[in-house]
Amino acid sequence: MDQDNHKTRPGGYVVRKVTTPMGQQVDSDSEEYRSWCEAKHVMKITKKVDRQRYMGDILRIRGEKAHQQLAEKVLAIWKLSKS
Repeated sequence: MDQDNHKTRPGGYVVRKVTTPMGQQVDSDSEEYRSWCEAKHVMKITKKVDRQRYMGDILRIRGEKAHQQLAEKVLAIWKLSKS
C-alpha cells in the first residue's frame, strides 16, 4: 500500500486520502469528508418531502449553522451534476 496515501489510527483503522467533490484532499475520517458524504446522501433521497424532512431535522437537531453548511454542500453537488 502507498504510504503517502494512508495512515493507521489506533486500533488498526486505516485512513486514506480522499477527494471531495470540490477537489480538496482530506482524510477519510475527517469531518469535512463526512459532511460531503452526508450531502451526497441528501442528493440521493428521491422524494422532495423526504429531503425537506431530513433538512428540517438537521435544522432542529444541529441548528442553523449546520443546516446552512449542509444546504450549501448539497447545492454545490447539484451544480456540479448539471455541468
